Amino acid sequence: MDGRFYTVEQAAERLRLHAKTVRRFIHEDRLKAARVGKSYRIREADLDAFAGVPADATPRLAARTMTVVDIEGVDAERARRLGMLSLARTAQEAHAEPMSVTTHYAPEREAMKIVLVGSVGDVAAILKMIEFYLGEGR
Repeated sequence: MDGRFYTVEQAAERLRLHAKTVRRFIHEDRLKAARVGKSYRIREADLDAFAGVPADATPRLAARTMTVVDIEGVDAERARRLGMLSLARTAQEAHAEPMSVTTHYAPEREAMKIVLVGSVGDVAAILKMIEFYLGEGR
């Protein structure tokens, strides 16, 4: 099962009802719920259906960002390590949203560009790692 789950108390708050009323609806099979130990969990989709919210009406806000990092004065080996660290960080983390990392190194100028595309939080985490790595070499 996927999606968000609510406790009886959370569902009651969302429906603006008393928790006992929500439990009664569950016992009367008017509201679908799964028993977990001595309590119930209600899927968000079931709660929305009970409340009469159309399936597509629940807004899903997602912010994505594209960031270009310009690094000057970096030798080829350090640029290779930076690129590998960025890619490794992307591969090892569990990302809710797809993530993209592209690197380009210009040896004649000793300059590197790293292009990051992903959720704001994921990109921020990689930016912190890059900042840490660059500060370590000074």
